[in-house]
Amino acid sequence: MNIFELYSNAVKFEHIEYPKQPEMQICCFTGKECLCIPLKECVSNGFVNTDILLAPNSKYASIEVFQAFKHHWERSSSWFITDKEFIRLKTKLEIRPFVLNDIKNDLWAGYITTSYKKHGTLKTVINLGNKAFWGFENLLVDCSDKKKVNEWFQIMLTALKNGIYRTSIETCDCQPAIIGKVGIKTWLDFYKWGKDKYQSPLYQFLCYLLPSKEELKNNEI
Repeated sequence: MNIFELYSNAVKFEHIEYPKQPEMQICCFTGKECLCIPLKECVSNGFVNTDILLAPNSKYASIEVFQAFKHHWERSSSWFITDKEFIRLKTKLEIRPFVLNDIKNDLWAGYITTSYKKHGTLKTVINLGNKAFWGFENLLVDCSDKKKVNEWFQIMLTALKNGIYRTSIETCDCQPAIIGKVGIKTWLDFYKWGKDKYQSPLYQFLCYLLPSKEELKNNEI
C-alpha cells in the first residue's frame, strides 16, 4: 500500500467522477501499474515537485492520487489517517497527543501544516510498527523515539514557562533584556542543551507544538 491508497481508504470516497475514463497505466508518483488518469487532470501547470516522481516519464497518475488531491482537507488541514479513518487535526491541543504518545494503529500517516498550501500526501510517509514519522510542511520528522520526543518537549516547555520567549527557543538566541528577566543561569542551561539541536527537524516541529499564551494561562498543558 502507498500513501495515496491509504488516504483513499481513510476518506472512503463513495462516488468519484473522473474527468477521463481510468485506464491501466504507470502512475508517475508511485511507479505502480494501476488504474490511472492523465496527470494534467490531477495537477496544475505550476506543479514543480517532479523530483519526487518514481516514474517521471509517465504522464499518468493513479485514481488514488486524483482522489487525494481533490479532497479539500488533504492540503487545507493537518490530518491523521489509518486505513479506516481520516481525522482532521484543527489545533495543537489535538495534535500533541498523537505526537507525544504511542499510536496503537499498525498502519498510519500524519501531516501537519502551517501554510495550508502543500499536498500533505507528498510530504509524509506510511508508518509501520514502531515507526512514527510526521510530515511537517517540507520536513519529514522522526518522532519514533518517544522518550526523546517527550524529554525534548518538556525541556522546551519548561523554558517557555520560565519566561524564555518562543522566538528565543526557536533560534537558541536570546536578547540581553530577556536574559535579564529570566536569569543568566536559566538561559545558559537551556542554551547549552539546545545549541546542537535547534536546527533539527524534530526540534523545529516541537517548537511549533509548544502551547500558546492562552493555553498556558488556562493551564491546558
